[in-house]
Amino acid sequence: MKVSLVVPVYKKTFDQVNASLKTLKTQSYSEIEVVVVFDGQDSELQGPIQNEFDKDKRFSFHEIEHGGAPRARNFGFTKTTGDVVAFWDADCYAEPEMVKMWVRVFERNPE
Repeated sequence: MKVSLVVPVYKKTFDQVNASLKTLKTQSYSEIEVVVVFDGQDSELQGPIQNEFDKDKRFSFHEIEHGGAPRARNFGFTKTTGDVVAFWDADCYAEPEMVKMWVRVFERNPE
């Protein structure tokens, strides 16, 4: 089961976004993709963040015209390829086993 995480980014610091994405990068469950959507241009943040995560094929980066978090989430959703999609905030942090626990729950309760 592949899990997609959509992360809208707007007016966050490098440290916030970097820390959040690192917690997704270090998930013990490997079948994930992280779709990062910059809600409006933020060249000071976008370049450094992309440089930090571009080498990891599980991450993709997109930019839309500023329209708010729901618009960024909806756009990101169209870019996902997972069986399950979750929305993640750019200033939230995940424990390393989080996605693995989600998958166990979904597998036990397919309905």
